[in-house]
Amino acid sequence: TGRHFVVMAVRDVDKGKRVAKEMGFPDGSYTVMKLELASLQSVRDFVANLKAFKSARPLTNLICNAAVYRPTDPEPAWTDDGFEMSMGVNHFGHFLLVNLLLKDMQKAKNPRVCIVGSITGNSNTVGGG
Repeated sequence: TGRHFVVMAVRDVDKGKRVAKEMGFPDGSYTVMKLELASLQSVRDFVANLKAFKSARPLTNLICNAAVYRPTDPEPAWTDDGFEMSMGVNHFGHFLLVNLLLKDMQKAKNPRVCIVGSITGNSNTVGGG
């Protein structure tokens, strides 16, 4: 619609660009940036890059929708920082991201943060429904 500029924070930049095109995002209405929530350094780097990129543009909405869910893995996986993967990605990565962006968001009119636990709403999964 042109009302918003979308920053897609993704693990796979090429896939993010492909999805934006498939979804019909108009050119110039979005950018795709690298973010790996399993690395707190990646979160810090993303925020620094976002602040440099967006310049004076307000950050009005932040939707945290990334998650890992591996209930059937026989062994736990670990983040770069040594946290169990689901805690690191689903909680600590988002917590740091939101906290690093709060000051910028406070400058916007009616800013919103939405953290989605999408796996729990899927009745086709072990953890959902």
